[in-house]
Amino acid sequence: MNRVPERFQRCCLPKWKAKGRCDQQRAMDEQNLNESSFSGTALAASLALFVLLGAATTMLGPLLPTLEAQFHLTDRQAGLLFVAQFGAGFLGAAASGALIRLTSIRSSVRLGYVLIALGVALVPHPSAWSLTAAIALYGLGIGFVTPSVSVGICQVCAADQARALNLLNFAWAVGAIAAPGAIFRLVQAGLLGLSSTMLAASILLAAAVLLVPSYGEAAPEPAPSGEFAARDLRLILCAGVVIFAYVGLENGVAGWLPSLAGRLGAISAGRAALLQAAFWAALLVGRLLAGLWLRPGHEHHLLLADMLLAVAATVAILAGRGEAVLFAAVALCGLAFATIFPTTIAVLSAGLSPASRRRLGWMYAAGGLGGAVLPYCIGALSARTHSLLRGMSLLLAGEAVMLLAFIALRGAARSARVSDSVEETVAAR
Repeated sequence: MNRVPERFQRCCLPKWKAKGRCDQQRAMDEQNLNESSFSGTALAASLALFVLLGAATTMLGPLLPTLEAQFHLTDRQAGLLFVAQFGAGFLGAAASGALIRLTSIRSSVRLGYVLIALGVALVPHPSAWSLTAAIALYGLGIGFVTPSVSVGICQVCAADQARALNLLNFAWAVGAIAAPGAIFRLVQAGLLGLSSTMLAASILLAAAVLLVPSYGEAAPEPAPSGEFAARDLRLILCAGVVIFAYVGLENGVAGWLPSLAGRLGAISAGRAALLQAAFWAALLVGRLLAGLWLRPGHEHHLLLADMLLAVAATVAILAGRGEAVLFAAVALCGLAFATIFPTTIAVLSAGLSPASRRRLGWMYAAGGLGGAVLPYCIGALSARTHSLLRGMSLLLAGEAVMLLAFIALRGAARSARVSDSVEETVAAR
């Protein structure tokens, strides 16, 4: 057998290997660059989509005074509009997972924006029932879009999911902040009027379909089993009640705040729109601060502090002691609400077994249901007692339910950690 000369082994072969390693490294770098470019493009498009989603989700609140006047709605009927939006959102969120499995993430997001655009276009039609149907239609679209985009971003930004999702929440809050002022100027101030504003918004939302990126091909997942581990079921139920109450509270405050401020006579209609924007701005700031300062292991302390602060802020809002106090109370309420949803999801995810983490999407459905129930109950109680202030006192009851559910969630999470420790000890032996 011919042997490779020793001189060739010392000189040429190492250079050949080095060249091969360089080529391999260059190919890996190009692949990483392509993946980074792809994920960056998908994230940028998703941020733009979530700005529009934030505006669409929160626009019912600033529209409510105009809709009540134009359609001669009672507070009970106005409350049904929240039921229509968030009840349909519950159905959309619950169905989004099946739609993604049957088609794709991109198809689910596109369908959602088509439904939102169609529903918004139908809002000005001269009938209370067609108004309810229109709001339910765009609520259904919101239900499809929210979890679908979140799942897509987790897929394309797998190495940095937390940062990407925080950016999505930031973009959503930007839209929520922009909506009240824009709607006031265009609708209540008479710049365009209700019909023209809704038509323009519908065209913009329909055009958003063109922005929906490809989120890549998801790996096939086994169908989830129908049973939970006992500890997981307790965690999910407790977290579900927290999320149900939280989204109901968030939309109860944001949705009814402009109407309450106007009836209290504390501020003008224009300042009422700014009041709602202040709530969303404080929510945005709170999320940014939590992202900078929150450390692992302090989630439960943060949740407890935020919930207690929310109770104090709600009491101050209901007291209605002048414009300055009202703005301060609303800002505190936004700060208190800021971290409750994402931190609860983090606590739940950390406590669940890997097999049950696929069920996190149901938290969006629980939130949609809460957003339908509490704002409606506020309107119903207001109509019965002829006092929106009494109706909004239900916020305190919702916060009490949320606090009790959190205490149960904390106990369930502690039990789950103990169970994991015992299993690890037994496995080590």
